Amino acid sequence: MSQIISTIRNRTIARRAKESGFTLAEALVYATLVALMVCALTMLIITTIDAYRRVSIDGMLEDNARLIIRALENEARYASSVYTPTSVFASHPGQLSLQTSLNVPEGEILTYVDYYFDNGKLYIKREESATRTITSDSVSVSSFIVFQLSTSSVKVNFSLAPRLQKEKLSGGKTYTATMSLRGK
Repeated sequence: MSQIISTIRNRTIARRAKESGFTLAEALVYATLVALMVCALTMLIITTIDAYRRVSIDGMLEDNARLIIRALENEARYASSVYTPTSVFASHPGQLSLQTSLNVPEGEILTYVDYYFDNGKLYIKREESATRTITSDSVSVSSFIVFQLSTSSVKVNFSLAPRLQKEKLSGGKTYTATMSLRGK
């Protein structure tokens, strides 16, 4: 009896050993499925990274545009007039010169401030002060055009683009700001 049980056990083990492996066709199907899943996952990751980069670039452009507009609006709040002899209207590169009561040098009643474009950057120059860059190093100003709408209002159009070559794929954006001079 024990010999019969031993024979049955050996046959069962032999049968299981034959059935437990993969055929070549099954292995190829599994390998193909795994390769397709890896490709799909890779494309998803690449698309996500590219979308994140584009959103980051757009955010950087928007931040710089807000900074420029805020600086111009703040200055317009205190400006009494546009100083036309040094302002350049309706062409690129434009220049906006304002007569203002903001940050007046000691002993003066009014001062002048200039906003101008040079070498891909936007600058502010106050009388008796050093020139300051308004835009960050990662952004390039591609145009700066000033329009005088009336004696007490101006419109500024400017375009910003990412400065790094690999980021230029996202393109640039154009912004417009209209300001009334309030002369506070």
